Amino acid sequence: MSSRRLAFPFRLPWHRAFLAAALPLALAGRQLWQLLQAPQEGEAPVAVSPWSLPLWALGAAAALLWLLWVLRFCRKGRVILDENALTVQHAGQTLVVPYAWIRSINLLRRAGYQWLRVEYEGGIVRLPHAMLPTGKAFDKLRRGLRHMARLTRQSTLMQATDSFVEVEDSLPAPASTTPPRRARLLLWLNAWLALTALLWWVALAWLPTAPSFDNAVRETLAQQSRQASPFGPQSLDAGLGPVCLALDDEPRPDGRSASPGGMAWHEDFIDEAARPQAQAQARQAGQTGAASAAGDGGAALPDSAAAPGRRLQQLRALADAGVLERTRINIPLNGALYPATRFRLSRQGWASSGWDSQPHCFELGWRHYLGLTGWHSETPDSNLERSYYAVRVRTGPSASQTPYWASHPAVQRAFADTLGRALRPEIRQIVLVREASGWAGQQTRGRAARSESGWKYWQRELEILYGKAQRQLLLAWIALRGGGAPSQTEARQAIEKIHGAAAASADAQSCLHLPGHPDWPVDEELSAQPARYSVALYAQAERAPESRVVTRTLPYLQRLKELGVLHSERRSISARRGPQAGQMVEADVYELTPAMQPAQHRDYAWCLPLGEPKLDIIDLDIAPPSASYGLLPRFRYRLLRTYPHPPDWAQRSDLQARWPELRDALARGQFCEGEFTYDMARHETAGGGARCRWAYDAGAS
Repeated sequence: MSSRRLAFPFRLPWHRAFLAAALPLALAGRQLWQLLQAPQEGEAPVAVSPWSLPLWALGAAAALLWLLWVLRFCRKGRVILDENALTVQHAGQTLVVPYAWIRSINLLRRAGYQWLRVEYEGGIVRLPHAMLPTGKAFDKLRRGLRHMARLTRQSTLMQATDSFVEVEDSLPAPASTTPPRRARLLLWLNAWLALTALLWWVALAWLPTAPSFDNAVRETLAQQSRQASPFGPQSLDAGLGPVCLALDDEPRPDGRSASPGGMAWHEDFIDEAARPQAQAQARQAGQTGAASAAGDGGAALPDSAAAPGRRLQQLRALADAGVLERTRINIPLNGALYPATRFRLSRQGWASSGWDSQPHCFELGWRHYLGLTGWHSETPDSNLERSYYAVRVRTGPSASQTPYWASHPAVQRAFADTLGRALRPEIRQIVLVREASGWAGQQTRGRAARSESGWKYWQRELEILYGKAQRQLLLAWIALRGGGAPSQTEARQAIEKIHGAAAASADAQSCLHLPGHPDWPVDEELSAQPARYSVALYAQAERAPESRVVTRTLPYLQRLKELGVLHSERRSISARRGPQAGQMVEADVYELTPAMQPAQHRDYAWCLPLGEPKLDIIDLDIAPPSASYGLLPRFRYRLLRTYPHPPDWAQRSDLQARWPELRDALARGQFCEGEFTYDMARHETAGGGARCRWAYDAGAS
């Protein structure tokens, strides 16, 4: 029997295995080399395709798996031909194919390769020419296999002819330890997908490519934005702040508000026809730097030569676009009244402005990350073998965020140079350091040099990864429990409870303030039970000309007295403040007239309530739970609170005509800004604060 047995070595040479996988590996390497190339210096953004790294990972994973699959054939094996069957032993697996089960044996050639294709009742066996030691061995195997299959077939036919009976094959079924083909395909497919995901993550985390840098910059800026504000797009980076359209410095206004910003801000300009007379009178009085009654208490009256400056033209353009309101007023200066124009924010202007925006900043939006322009590697000035990458990014405001008024023709003409400069993208640099946990942003040269090494470095990296995973698990747990963010309706109901008519201090929030409030200080508030408005100014007190009592309180008291709101008399009272405390002094005591006493607030004597408020929510932002700002959702808002149904005394035309504070309070109301956390379990606010101010200059002198 041994003389009828043939055995051949069955394995693929190593050099042929690597040669078979050389082409896909070379293509994957070439694609990676192209991704690693830094672009040339310039301002043009780098085209970053979101599919470049995934496609490379797919190709590289396929090439590696193809190499692994080919290397399987490099393991030692044998092909055995004996009297009964073909036996193939390779890679720990054994396949036995009886000759009687063989249906066909074909020699196939394709692309320079040839192999034997043996089809039998249990499947197909392929015997490549390259896995046999020589061509003669392959030919001998082919001839021997065909010969044994032919002999077996002839022997079976002769037995059937001699006995005239059907010969039933008693040979066993082909034995094989090979798993089913579908299971093998599924296994390789899963391995391909897993290796693709691994290569994709490694490339994003560590390789200096355009897609990985783009992802790292976006993650870094998003993290900074979350740390700066849960609402975004605020950033801790100075280069990604709001884009402001600034006014020119000339001409300086003849009067401006004392309030810092919001709808209380205003600027006043005397008419050109009345300006020469106002300047001449100011020079005669030696008060060239005098301020208007609505001014800032010290702004010099501009020269007539500076009057036709661009600032006034820009304000007029913003008024034409609806950002500002123009009202005609009379400015008192050196005992005379001069016609002037007052510019202040309109409702639309405040709605289109940013959060906490200043009066000198007409916001065009926030600078956003617009793309990469290049990068280069640098070595820190230290002995540590660490390097970092300086990544150049392009930032600028988004076209979708540009406010409506920026495209108005008048604004385009008045801000011809500054508008284009403000909207022009900028090139800036962000430093990225390769850490074990991925690219770390906002690193400085010193921090890159001082980074820990050894166990401390890996301990820090593990803590970073653990912290990220813990925050994500907490947020996922909150989402599963239904603890998301409040709806618009829930947030508006909470705002109504804070500022609406049902609020605990709604009437106190709607007060028109009388002297005695901190905005208008007095020498003494005379107490009375029940609360009754009564304030006193010491008659013999020495006051500086610039004191708030002289510049603000006394003129206001005189106007209210002329309007019939207050009356005054001189009395002897016991002083409780100042150097004359405890002594009897002469004082002018101001009290509400009998007709106005019913309008006084029951608890605050200096308060005249204006009635039930109406809320107009201008802007409402809702932020989900954040790991940087606690695990409760937040909402912030801006609103206008007006008084459409004031009490009878406030509707008097004679009071509104001569009481600008009352007229502006009814016409413009109050503007409020607030931010609160929200408890989803109790459906109520859990903390926060709000601030409301009159939408006119209540702090003007």
